[in-house]
Amino acid sequence: MDNSNQSQERKKTMEFDEAFKLINAAILAQAGRQLSAPEVTLLKGTWQGMTYEQMADNSPYSLNYLMRDIGPKFWRLLSSAMGKEVSKTNIRLLLEQQAGVGDNLLEVSSTLPISTSTRGRRRKNAQAVKLQEAWPSAVTNPVWDVMPEIPVFCGRDDELDQLNTWVLEDNVQVVSIHGLSGVGKTALARMFIDDVQGAFEHVLWRSISHQPPLSALIANLFEALEQPYSRIKNPINQLVSILKKHRCLLILDGIEAILDAQQLAGQYAEGYEDYGELFRQLADVSHQSCLIMTGLEAPADILMQTSDAIAVRPMELQGLQVEDARALLESERLEDADCWDELIKRYSGYPGALTAVSSLSHTLFNGKVSAFLQHQTFVFGEINHQLQRSFSRLSPLEKEVLFFLALQGEPLSFLMIESGLTIAISGRDLFEVLASLRSRSLILTPEVKNQSLFALSSLVMEYVTGVLIAEISGGETRNGMQRSPLPKDIESEEILDLSPSSTQEPVRLSQWFDQNYPSQWEPMGVFFSNPEMVAVRLRSTYHLRGTKLEKRFKRILLGNHNSALTIALIVSVTEESAQKIGVRAQVQPLDHQLELPENLSLSLLNGNGENLRTMTTQKHDHDLRLPLFRGEQGDQFMLQIDWSHHSVIESFVI
Repeated sequence: MDNSNQSQERKKTMEFDEAFKLINAAILAQAGRQLSAPEVTLLKGTWQGMTYEQMADNSPYSLNYLMRDIGPKFWRLLSSAMGKEVSKTNIRLLLEQQAGVGDNLLEVSSTLPISTSTRGRRRKNAQAVKLQEAWPSAVTNPVWDVMPEIPVFCGRDDELDQLNTWVLEDNVQVVSIHGLSGVGKTALARMFIDDVQGAFEHVLWRSISHQPPLSALIANLFEALEQPYSRIKNPINQLVSILKKHRCLLILDGIEAILDAQQLAGQYAEGYEDYGELFRQLADVSHQSCLIMTGLEAPADILMQTSDAIAVRPMELQGLQVEDARALLESERLEDADCWDELIKRYSGYPGALTAVSSLSHTLFNGKVSAFLQHQTFVFGEINHQLQRSFSRLSPLEKEVLFFLALQGEPLSFLMIESGLTIAISGRDLFEVLASLRSRSLILTPEVKNQSLFALSSLVMEYVTGVLIAEISGGETRNGMQRSPLPKDIESEEILDLSPSSTQEPVRLSQWFDQNYPSQWEPMGVFFSNPEMVAVRLRSTYHLRGTKLEKRFKRILLGNHNSALTIALIVSVTEESAQKIGVRAQVQPLDHQLELPENLSLSLLNGNGENLRTMTTQKHDHDLRLPLFRGEQGDQFMLQIDWSHHSVIESFVI
């Protein structure tokens, strides 16, 4: 039989076993492993036309696990292996096309994006790709064309209506959708496309998370639109000309990738300033297209152009409304519906956080929200990662303001912030910092009694408090932040020098730099373990942040059984030079006490027992600190605590 007859007799459909072998080989080539059991469940259910709910009902895996965890990861891996977008809706078609082409050839779309027209066509720029075993093992060029699937989308009716009004009725030419990671910016843009794609000649989705140069982006858009492109002429002018002639909807997802980090929000990164010129022209020049950008923040120059007279609109996305958030939790099949409102409030209605909590609740607590809420850890895993994405982009001044708001724990006015900050900052700079934090969605601006205040949402408060605890406790923070430099206010304090000599067996502070601590000296993380006392303890230890500080605390018992007082003696050390070691010491209440008793004293004695300084508590003192003192290696000193005829002495050697 000749080859043509063989081709005609080839099966037009593929059995699951054949598909399984092909995909298993592709995963082995791409990831060096075979399909996992959950992936097999997902693949088989997809092949049989099941929904995620049906797969969950017929397997030991939860709906949330299949739809939110395994599913997205599996389709991304398969897309990478194949070199084009693979999803639940097209996997069977792609494999059956492969089976009908030849032994080792697969016709796939190029790695360039897909353009969707008003008639629902998908442009095909096909090329024959030689398979090494099953599919290509790697794709070297970035895949720009993966428009995300949104398996569950709840609420956002008001936002979708607003976008429809802006784009279709008001002819707004540039829209910025910005907000914290996990709030649903990408999902909103994706759902908006489904609403309005019939009103556009082309819909082009581009993720710019890989930071493409503007010239590469524009060249790619021209190829997707099948338009001639000149590398000699101005690329921005060429694109604007095309957008005048053709009604296009262009979505740029992840705009923060081209904006600078560790600066105030919205500044272009070096080498990406030309994006700003593109955005300005798209805003200023009349055309029939629309650009929607999504990101953690918006370009500052775009936000400055927003007005009724200019075709630019910003949309800051906040958490879901309660009823929509409840619908999301219902889709996750969580139990204890009477606890859902508390969960929604805790996470400010952020869908990404609620989804992560749902996954953890199913994994650890059989979907019981009440069991999850009994625990005091609310920022973890993916939630921590989402918030870290924004926090890592902050300037030093922005972090200081966030820390201050977290320490106060309540909404504050501008003047209260300005007067309360321990760092020197002008009113103008503080205005800019607060505006930057607001544009990043990290602070709220509630109005109380006709006064504008500044506050943190419960979710951001939880995260920032965790960063502070970890910075004061030492080492890397549990939120992934490195500790900040030694606070500058230390340098302005009174400094006491020590004199050597003493025969007492002391605590050897130099060993702390090697993480060698006496057993009675506990980590600072333990000091913050009581959630009811976190705020007051953070305020009194805020000055102990710093990369160079090693710090511990010891429980000190004063008095007897009839009148006992337990306090914390906190000691921190830092290497200031090859010869000098700086030491800080303070005492604070333990247990559930907020204040130290009156007339409690903390004294610094040199190695000979001579008193160098004594500090005494007044009424309502939350802590008692000695001035910073320093000495050389071998210097000895003692700390003496006195209260109500009771005295405790601790000896140290540097």
